[in-house]
Amino acid sequence: TRHGKGNFRGKVDELIQRYFENLSGKGSSDTDT
Repeated sequence: TRHGKGNFRGKVDELIQRYFENLSGKGSSDTDT
C-alpha cells in the first residue's frame, strides 16, 4: 500500500498468488477460503 494505484494491483496480485498457491496445495492449510 505505497500508492493508491498499486493498492488494487497488489490486492489482485496477492489473490492470484494465493490462488496458485492453493492449487499447488501450499496454502491449503494456510487458509480455508
